[in-house]
Amino acid sequence: MSNSPFHAGETAIQSRLGVKAKMEAIGKKVIRTVMPEQHRSFYENLPMMFLGSDDSAHNIWATAVYGESGFIQSPDPKNLRLFFNSNPYDPLLEHLHPNKKLGMLGLEWPTRRRNRVNGLVDYVQRMGDTIRLDVNIQQSFGNCPKYIHQQLQEIITEPSESVATDFTVFDDSLKRELSRADTFFIASAHSDFDVSHRGGAPGFILIEDDYHFVFPDYSGNNFFNTLGNLSEDARTGILLVDFKTGSHIYLTGEAEILWDETPWPTVERAVRFRIKAGKKVSFACPYRTTDIVMSPFIPAL
Repeated sequence: MSNSPFHAGETAIQSRLGVKAKMEAIGKKVIRTVMPEQHRSFYENLPMMFLGSDDSAHNIWATAVYGESGFIQSPDPKNLRLFFNSNPYDPLLEHLHPNKKLGMLGLEWPTRRRNRVNGLVDYVQRMGDTIRLDVNIQQSFGNCPKYIHQQLQEIITEPSESVATDFTVFDDSLKRELSRADTFFIASAHSDFDVSHRGGAPGFILIEDDYHFVFPDYSGNNFFNTLGNLSEDARTGILLVDFKTGSHIYLTGEAEILWDETPWPTVERAVRFRIKAGKKVSFACPYRTTDIVMSPFIPAL
């Protein structure tokens, strides 16, 4: 890493919002090149991991992989090893190969803890329907738990055969699903890839037309990883997981930051996403939500 734990896009936004000096000091303490022991234990207990990277055409995608507790291993503070089932319709997994840059997010729903790592794929082995993925960690840090309001009961379902539908516009059915969502995951890039969580009350995704939607950027930990990336590289991947049905909605496209005017009078800034391509895959997630608790940190729009 350079002397600063943040790249130019992140520090520019921190400067714009008057938090650069504060975040520089915090970042040097909490952004590491190895995983602390508590993070290693955290990942090893998770039932899912969220990933972000690009495909061979440089489209960015976000995805999720699943297993029972223990499917993620940490042999040492610099490495994670995952064993998970492959989904033939996943737009990202087939593009993972050694030396591929990868962003990863771990989220523990009942406690609202989340931690992030960015790294390089060290080894990939495909064994029938199972993938082994080894990742060498380049950057590790914790994240703000705000806006996480789903509590996932870890009930794994019997596998069902997935069906995939490709699309390039938001039809009425997709608009309804997006409008009901309270959570999604966003992948972005600078020199590395990053994947992050976004949450809000249902309706926080505002559909503008067949190609665009807008979502508010709520105050978080002031790292501005996603906004910093988008300020320099508009490519964006988005994943919506429906924990009621198990479907994934994958989106890739471009995003822009709305600084001067947002659809909501109480929101200072927002992000507009434009779709390039998308895919809906049924039964991609083996877990189901049995209880949802609204976070007290969700602002009113």
